[in-house]
Amino acid sequence: MKVSFGTAIKLGLTNGRLSYDPKTAYLLLGSNCKFHCSYCGINSSQIARVRWPDYPSKVVIDKLKQANFKRVCLQLSSDGIDEALDLVGKLPFPRSVCIRTKDLERIKTFFSSGADTVAIPLDAVTPEISRQVKRGEWFETLELLKTAANLFPKRIWTHLIIGLGEKEEETVHLMQRLHTLGVGISLFSFVPVSGTPLEHQSHPSINSYRRIQIARWLIENEAQSKFEFNSRGELVNFSTPSRDAFLTCGCKDCDRLYYDSSPTHPYNFPEVNEEQYQKAVNEAKTWRGKSTYKAEKLIRVKVEYSARITKINITGDFFLYPEKQIEKIERALSGAPVDKKIINEIISEGLEGAKPFGFSSEDLTFAIMEAIK
Repeated sequence: MKVSFGTAIKLGLTNGRLSYDPKTAYLLLGSNCKFHCSYCGINSSQIARVRWPDYPSKVVIDKLKQANFKRVCLQLSSDGIDEALDLVGKLPFPRSVCIRTKDLERIKTFFSSGADTVAIPLDAVTPEISRQVKRGEWFETLELLKTAANLFPKRIWTHLIIGLGEKEEETVHLMQRLHTLGVGISLFSFVPVSGTPLEHQSHPSINSYRRIQIARWLIENEAQSKFEFNSRGELVNFSTPSRDAFLTCGCKDCDRLYYDSSPTHPYNFPEVNEEQYQKAVNEAKTWRGKSTYKAEKLIRVKVEYSARITKINITGDFFLYPEKQIEKIERALSGAPVDKKIINEIISEGLEGAKPFGFSSEDLTFAIMEAIK
């Protein structure tokens, strides 16, 4: 069977260093998946950014019996189901099973064989994205989640991959729906896997991922039921969560820290100190916007902001003399509160003594506010 690299280190199957003591062992059963999702490299022994070296099953089971894990997570490809059913009753810890299936009876069989929880991944947030990435069966999977969660309360989970093209608003609404159905939610950030059709696609914005983490925490703790979104479908005006919002989310004791992000900038944490917590909250409360506005000439604005503007870039077809005056305006706006009146005052002051051609201070203020709204 295949074992995640971190699990293999803790079991003494390979050499390496761990930055934390993992609580969950991750095993991958099967090697030839019949599905061909555009983001997954399971057929080349790689899921997300984690390598899964192969070891004899008996060796792994014997090592597990001596280890101090608190949970074992079995992740199955389509040809690993029989092996998993044989194995699940032999493992010494609570067992989680992650399986793509449309068969309710198969889920019942895993529970009767000793599984503690079963995860049925949706992966994509919308049916349209599911089709685009060749995941498919979105509605059937959602219906199965609904039925299974009704039969096995608090024991059914699903996975959502953030960064496949969804909007935050779509994700929040889906998470609310899943929570109402009684389905637990595990979040993953998309990671480009070499050799897959999406190998050149970028990771999701850390700012966006942090907001989704917060929304999931607020929903599952029933701390907020109504959410607001800006014109880009991004979450705004949300309650500040506890630091638990940024922990790896999944079945009890799940802590797949580097499964979908690097050690230098983790998207999920096995534990969160105060510095990491404050940074994560600040990341969540940072947005990026852009606009193109046609005054007499074209104005283009890119802006990063929280309660204040942190970065801004202004370009376009307009002219401004002296030429470097626009850079002075950008510097003056950096740190300014997101307030239309104050922004206009800063721009007006920056244009004093200058000669703008093709725009006014009001035009530039409007373009900036369009990028922010």
